[in-house]
Amino acid sequence: MRTITFYSYKGGVGRSLLVANTAKYLSTLGRSVFALDLDLEAPGLHYKFELGSNAERTDAAPGVVDILADFLSKGSLPESLVDYAPQVRVALGAEAIYLMRAGTAPHGDYWRKLSQINWHDLFYGPEPLAARGGTPRISGTARRTKLCRSEGEVRLGGDKH
Repeated sequence: MRTITFYSYKGGVGRSLLVANTAKYLSTLGRSVFALDLDLEAPGLHYKFELGSNAERTDAAPGVVDILADFLSKGSLPESLVDYAPQVRVALGAEAIYLMRAGTAPHGDYWRKLSQINWHDLFYGPEPLAARGGTPRISGTARRTKLCRSEGEVRLGGDKH
């Protein structure tokens, strides 16, 4: 698996559109793609996959914030990412694109969960995320490319700088 990260301190520079277009292009070249929206303060990558298609708007789906909130409250990661990364249909004959949203934004529950994540405990607490092991998986081919979209740098307190 290859990971390609699209990163910028500034918003509004076209990062989401670039991620969506790159994912679509790679899928037409026979690559399965896992696109991950890590812009937790302004999630919107899912909207870009709806542009120029006849597909209806997708319902809010659980994502990164839900996984992290559950990890902090229950102490475990999901065994599978299937419920968190639905497949996006883009072109006939193209490989799969799996899209993990930041979470259920713009619903209020998303913002509540995001504000309650203690970033210090997540990474440096008694049982940090990295020490838990057991990586959740999504079934499919090993020829997968992961695309990540994020803005700014997240400090331990959750603030960007």
